[in-house]
Amino acid sequence: MKCFRILALLMSFTLVSCSSLTNGGRDVASSAEQASLAGDLSGTQLGVVRYLKEKYYKKKYDGKRFKKTKRFRAMRVYFNKIEGEADSYHAILLEYTNLLRMAPTYVGSNKLPPIQSIFGFLKKIATSVTVYKVTPLAEAGKYEMQLLNARGGQLVATQSATPMVLHLSDAENLSHPLSGARISNFAKSKKGNEVDVFFPEIPQTETKEEEKKRKKEAKFGMQFNLANFVYKKVKLESTWRDNFLPGPYLRAYNDKKHQVLTLKADAGKLEADFVLEKGWRIWSGLRARRFTNKKSASIKGNFEVTKVAKGIFIFSSTDDKNEGVEHVEDRIGVFIDIFDARKSLDQDVVELIMVDSNNPTDFLMYYEHPDNGEGEGRNEEK
Repeated sequence: MKCFRILALLMSFTLVSCSSLTNGGRDVASSAEQASLAGDLSGTQLGVVRYLKEKYYKKKYDGKRFKKTKRFRAMRVYFNKIEGEADSYHAILLEYTNLLRMAPTYVGSNKLPPIQSIFGFLKKIATSVTVYKVTPLAEAGKYEMQLLNARGGQLVATQSATPMVLHLSDAENLSHPLSGARISNFAKSKKGNEVDVFFPEIPQTETKEEEKKRKKEAKFGMQFNLANFVYKKVKLESTWRDNFLPGPYLRAYNDKKHQVLTLKADAGKLEADFVLEKGWRIWSGLRARRFTNKKSASIKGNFEVTKVAKGIFIFSSTDDKNEGVEHVEDRIGVFIDIFDARKSLDQDVVELIMVDSNNPTDFLMYYEHPDNGEGEGRNEEK
């Protein structure tokens, strides 16, 4: 426990010391503050992904060859109400990368850009991202979660014979409607292992002794505990933004020399201009590895952007000469500030994530230029 606290404090101080300062004030589609109304799932909540697997061992005297093991990862879910549909939501489920492994690259990207340009800037904040449509079932406290995809410029919810189901807790006096909730029928991992998704049950009011006892008995894994500690210590939030956010975007965090995407909003017309970096072909493989997803290195051209729902965008090619169109179309674009420090550090830098819900690990991610702040001009599009 002492070692964990030292690591958590170091990571907290790192976030504070490395933050770039810009003024922010953008509209938010989903944030922690929005979940104040009873029964309203709007907002965001930190949760746990638990991977269950059987590990093979050499035969022992008792004859056992397999042992069940558990691996915990921190995840976050964002809920945003669908306009015109009662008690229905769009939701994003994001699994964090290993935060301890992320920290050194984050420090280098902020404090040592010349050196980090050799070893690579921070490009991995999440390991999987999925978008869902969440609708209520007949039984109270249960919601069906359908995969949401982009097809032909439209949002399409995929029906399943065994859909994922969100089960809310029956307990009272909870700090958040999602406290104590769990998700059943979650898709298995790539290796075929069972996966559990749940949210710690946190009372709205409790004494310090009760809180200490609850944390001592809880088993959520180091990644969740570390993420929870850092968000609270630095007073960070995590937000899903509502509007299209124009301006320059980078291939990796704070990699200012490599602007690979420019988003534009002019007279209600939304556009995305992807730039193919120049260089010798022998270095093409190396350049591709500097992106979150190697596919981003082969995208070039102008794309029209359509806002199909609150906080959700779809990209369509406008020119037959565009390259990498298959990596852009049929993806859902969302603007998320995973580590939102607008209130605590006056920092406003978002990530554009382009999601393929059928393949949660195959997302594209672009990082807003730290100097962009409010974007290039006001965006009046709602």
